[in-house]
This record gives sequence, structure tokens and C-alpha cells, in this order.
Amino acid sequence: MSKRKGSALLFVLGIIAVLSAVVGLVAEFSMAQLKPRASASITRELRRDAFSALNATIAILKEYETIDGGIFSDLQGWSKPFEDGRFTLPFADAKVVVKDESGKIPFASLTSTNLKDIFEEWGVSSVLAQEAADSILDWCDTDDAKNLMGAEYDDYQRQEPRPPNRQMKSFSELQFINGAKDVFFTDGIPNDLYKKFTSAVSLENFSKTNLNCASENTLEMLCIMNNEDYDADLYKAIRGETGLVSEGKYWVESFGEIESRGARYIPRKNTDVKPQLLSIEITIKRGIAEYFMKVYYGVESASTTNTSRTSVNTQQKQSTARSTGKNQNTNKVQGAKTSRTGNTSRTSKNNTSSKASSMKVLKLYERGI
Repeated sequence: MSKRKGSALLFVLGIIAVLSAVVGLVAEFSMAQLKPRASASITRELRRDAFSALNATIAILKEYETIDGGIFSDLQGWSKPFEDGRFTLPFADAKVVVKDESGKIPFASLTSTNLKDIFEEWGVSSVLAQEAADSILDWCDTDDAKNLMGAEYDDYQRQEPRPPNRQMKSFSELQFINGAKDVFFTDGIPNDLYKKFTSAVSLENFSKTNLNCASENTLEMLCIMNNEDYDADLYKAIRGETGLVSEGKYWVESFGEIESRGARYIPRKNTDVKPQLLSIEITIKRGIAEYFMKVYYGVESASTTNTSRTSVNTQQKQSTARSTGKNQNTNKVQGAKTSRTGNTSRTSKNNTSSKASSMKVLKLYERGI
């Protein structure tokens, strides 16, 4: 009798052990299946929040445009639109930085003469400056015709990268271009001229540089391109450090204002006092999860395709529709602050005269968790 009881006990324990192993395997399998689903769910939520932040940012930019009569300079206060708590998310943190990409010189507008003059002004020998300038353009143009001191496909070694005959996608390509690599790199490491050039030039597509957001380095390069000596008073006049500043308006709304503040020379060719292209960088965080979005918001150019534009606008509309019901009580843009404008009379005047913005979302890049 005792042997039967012992056998039954062993049998039950064996069944329990087998069931435990099975349960463990099922649990492990379920976790493996649920983990990517949970990750995908969080990514969707963070992405929705990023689009909510984008819509709020655009609304704030339009507010500045309405109150101040236009978007002109980061001195207006739009570069960090969420710092004053005007937008919040219920379960995540949002950080947004807006920069004026058109505060730089569009690379596509630079000629061989422009590049040569700039390089020579920076102390590069005339021969190397011409070689670098011509080779850079040969690298980027769409044909195989070689400039005077340039380099095309057959001028590069077989193992070397060769001209792709398209505009540069990254400034890192300069290290492969004949002449240019000797100007911008020292022992294969980017030098000060590389940093100086890349900080003042943009690979994005726009036609005019916004003087209001141009650095001194950019203004100096613009003067060189126009065969004029750079005067530091130009930067000071644009930023309201010299001359008459009224109503706390340190930016300028016309070339005439720059002159009235004491600037000797203003580079007018291919320049403006309004941005043509803003970059909006959005970072959404929830715990260790992070979602990054970069958006180019500006005046549409001929090279912007209908397909990409439709895709971006569709994503915005879908995100807006999804987020309106859930976030309307917690995600809000507060009313305009009259303290930014100096007084209400100027606000009223600009509200009457301002036109609808022609800026829109042109390109969008995303990076999830």
C-alpha cells in the first residue's frame, strides 16, 4: 500500500514538473511576442506626440507672424517655442528647437569664382583655391565636362570614390574631392576651415539668405562673394547693437533699417530679411523611450516633389485627427503675449497688414526608439 502511495506521489510531482516547464516556455514565448508589440505601441504614441508638438510649433510660429507682422529673426523668441510652458504633453516631455536654415548660404548658389575668392580670403594659395573650387563643382554637376582645374571621373584612382554628379548629401564628401580635401582636412581630420565653411553653408534647397539670422562668418562670406570688405558694423546693425531700436525690436524688417543703423555696406544679392527655410527639431521622451523628428518648414521650391509633400501633409492631418480628441485638454497653445511686441498699437497694425504665410512643411525625417 505504501509503495502505491509513493508511486502516485512521484507521478503527481512529475506531472507538476512537466506542467511548470510548459508554463515557463509559454510565458517566455508570450514575453518574446509581446515585447516588440509593446515597443511598436510606444513608438506609435511617441510619434503621435511628435506630430502634436509639430502642429503646436507651427501654430506658435504663425502667432509670431501675426503679432510681429512676419517671422524675421530668432531674436523674436521663436527658436525655443516651448520654454515658457505654452505646450505640454500628458505622459511625455517635449523639447523643440527651431533654427533658421536660410541664415546660411545655399551651396547650390556658389560659383567657382565665389569659392575661389572665399578660399583665397581664408589664406589658401591661388592655385589650390582654384583647384578646390573647380573640383567641388565637378563633383556636384550633372555632366562629365571638366572645369579648367577641376577633376572628373577619370582623374580619380580606381579605389577612390568618384564624382557622383549630384549635389553633395553631406559635407563629409569633401574629404574625397581633389583639392578640397587639402583645403578642409589636415591628416584626414576636419580643420578650422572645414568648420568655418560648413557652419555658414547649407546643403538644403532655398534661394536667399536671411540676414537677420546670418552669423558674422556668413555675412563675411557674402561680402567676399560681392567683392566687398566685411565691416563688423553690419552684424551689429542687423542685431540691433547699433543705431536706433524702437519698441524692443532688435531685428530688421527691411534693408533700409540696416542702413539707418549705420551699416556701410549691405549684401543685397540673393539675400532677404525673412527666413525661407526653418528646421524644427522635436525630441519626445517617455522614460528611456525617445523619438526624434526633424522637419524642414519653409517656402516651397520647384524641386519639392508632389509625392513627398502629399505624404508629409497626410501624416500631419492623420496625427492631428488622432490627437485632437485625446489631447485637447492637456495639449494647448496659450494665447498671444502682448509683452513680446512692445505695445498693442504695433500689434494691431501688424494684425491688419500681415498676409497669410506661404511657409509649409517640405521635408520630414523621423527616428524612433
